[in-house]
Amino acid sequence: NDMATRYYYNIFIKTNKNPDTVMQQLKNKFAQQRPYVITMEEMANLDRESNTNMFNTMKAFAVMTLLIGTFGIFNNFIISFLERKRSLAVLRSIGMSRRQTLKMMFVESLSGGIIGGSTGILAGFLGLFTVPYIMKAMNQSIPIHNSVSTFLAAFVLGVVITMVASISPSISSSKLNIIESIKYE
Repeated sequence: NDMATRYYYNIFIKTNKNPDTVMQQLKNKFAQQRPYVITMEEMANLDRESNTNMFNTMKAFAVMTLLIGTFGIFNNFIISFLERKRSLAVLRSIGMSRRQTLKMMFVESLSGGIIGGSTGILAGFLGLFTVPYIMKAMNQSIPIHNSVSTFLAAFVLGVVITMVASISPSISSSKLNIIESIKYE
């Protein structure tokens, strides 16, 4: 009445008969109007399928973000090595051993991975904390679960990625030619 429509868009019918039988009877009775008739079970399946598609799309974006972040980490370590080439050569020239250089690079990457992983977990937890309120505001009822194992796996993966990203710069820094690197500008 408020919208002044002449026809109903949706009609929900509760029956104690077989829903498929009632659906077929409605389709036969109103065949000329070509009604779209669906049972609650089919509606639930369509909703589940729609939610699955939406979450698969979100997972794809998450994986893409993870890959971009991984390349960013690799890039940062390589750029950091190139910028610090001269200072590493100076440290080597005053007595720092190759082993100490490797150790320094791995400790840096380990601490960076721990800080990055902790920050990521905190941001993820805050995001998961706010999502139920956002879904409630949108009148959606999608349950959100916090999985400790997923957070732990993400933390470990963050540390492992930074450790792997530091391997090449660490090996390169331990093999530096001191004289050429000091001249490097």
